[in-house]
Amino acid sequence: FRTAPPLPVIHRDLKPEIGRRHPDRWRDNAALFISELRVGRKWQEWAAKELELRGLLVELPEYSERALIEDADRWTMHDQDIVVRNTAVGDCTLEVKSRPLHFIDPPGYPWPTALVDTVDGWAAKQVEPRAVLLVSRPARRMLVVASATRPSWTIQRRHDQVRNTWADFYECPRTLLRPMEWLVRRLMP
Repeated sequence: FRTAPPLPVIHRDLKPEIGRRHPDRWRDNAALFISELRVGRKWQEWAAKELELRGLLVELPEYSERALIEDADRWTMHDQDIVVRNTAVGDCTLEVKSRPLHFIDPPGYPWPTALVDTVDGWAAKQVEPRAVLLVSRPARRMLVVASATRPSWTIQRRHDQVRNTWADFYECPRTLLRPMEWLVRRLMP
């Protein structure tokens, strides 16, 4: 893996509100916020176990829930979903994004592009993940988006139906998705 050159940072507080139907403050709904955190952690744990079964030394950072929703942005900066130790490229961070989509392999991904992360969420990370693991909840399968492909990502304004918000998302072309075994081969020492 290699690190992609940085894209422009879009700061949440500087975005114009014109044309927004729903402000990007879904975190104001505490129950939904905590529910999404817990679902996310469940799939991080599942992904970590899958990588361990394939011989990688995986670490899940300690889990804690924010006492206040207002702390979410500060947490995001230091958040690491999975850390893989002693790989062929050294220690590396992986991001996990689980979705209720069914897919088994890259050609079977149901859309021409895959959502990687919000632009704000990606920009807030102090340590850029080496890759994003896209988890199919119904199929219990993972696909990989290497961060090195970021120059080929696009930014699209999308509606998040779970959180009922609009946000700018990074999207990766389906042709750049890789199976989990591809990642494991590259990380094995």
